[in-house]
Amino acid sequence: MKGNLVITIGRQAGSGGKKIGELLAKELGIKCYDKELLAAAAKNSGICQELFESHDERPTNSFLYSLVMDTYSLGYTSSSYLDMPINHKIFLAQFDAIKQIAEKFRGFWEEDELQKEMYTPEEIGVTLLSSKANSENITLKFKIENCGEVINTIIRKGIENFISHLKLVFKDENLGVDKMEIFLSGNSSKSKRFQKMFKEEIQKIEDSIKNKKENIFNINYPIEKIGKKDTLEVNAKTGTAIGLLESRKGGRFKMIAKDEEKNDNEINFRYYVGYLKDRKFIEVLDYKVGYDNWIKFLDASDIESEIYYTPQANSIEGGLSGDNAYLKRKTIRISKDYQDDETYIYIRATKPDIIEYCVSTDKKIKKNEFIEEAQKLELV
Repeated sequence: MKGNLVITIGRQAGSGGKKIGELLAKELGIKCYDKELLAAAAKNSGICQELFESHDERPTNSFLYSLVMDTYSLGYTSSSYLDMPINHKIFLAQFDAIKQIAEKFRGFWEEDELQKEMYTPEEIGVTLLSSKANSENITLKFKIENCGEVINTIIRKGIENFISHLKLVFKDENLGVDKMEIFLSGNSSKSKRFQKMFKEEIQKIEDSIKNKKENIFNINYPIEKIGKKDTLEVNAKTGTAIGLLESRKGGRFKMIAKDEEKNDNEINFRYYVGYLKDRKFIEVLDYKVGYDNWIKFLDASDIESEIYYTPQANSIEGGLSGDNAYLKRKTIRISKDYQDDETYIYIRATKPDIIEYCVSTDKKIKKNEFIEEAQKLELV
């Protein structure tokens, strides 16, 4: 199969999830991870692999199981860790194993020349420590080309989201800016692959702007340290610090927070809210609407409806698939189904991460009158 496909099967005791996963992986031609992940987690935590495997098919809410498998028998001494149920410990061990393996690929992500030779054999060694300080070595094999494609996809999605926000600022505020400085900071910005893709996306914006004499955007790349220099260099973080000092009360610059001006000192609504149509996200509510303004959402013909939301700005440009990892879903419920053509569900933002929904009609909602009173829904 093309692309990067990840299927997670959450299983319960006796569900046969392992067999289903293996059959599904075989049918789709993808790898099935089960014992490999458990082995890495077991070695890192000091808990024997057999315990991980047996726990993976046990009911996680078993009080007797958590009570019998106390932390003293596992060799832990931290008081906070001692009181933690075994299923929580196993989750943390799995998380930490994945985190350490990901850290090994940091140089690959950043295209660090000093670490380049490390990835040439297409395998890396990971040393995981048990609770008794016993080290275990694992050899992780990978394909450079495949890893590069995955990393490029992740980077491009982040850049596209930044570009979408940038477009919104220019579109909504009509800034009329002739020149904009963009400072790239952080170790990831040193990656040549990131810089290449970022420059390509910015150039697309430049090419779309008509009647300009010169480029609007100037990209300031992270300063590379050449040799052993003791002198301090000016970089993006320096600029941030200077900007904060200059914009303090009594400073030379005045910071104007437009969202605070518009929303009575409240920050902007954080999400883009909508529904799915033909498995594509259709946005109906975002920060531009402001707070306490009712927006028609869906007809009230169903007792239950699904509401989708995401913090990703590129969702409003269309094409965001319903199975996108950044798209979350909640269910809203009304008391009955309304079969007339005038009754709808309306939604509005009331806080940065809270909306309300109600049942009303176009005439009633203008008077803030409801057929069914507004209900609060927290988006987390």
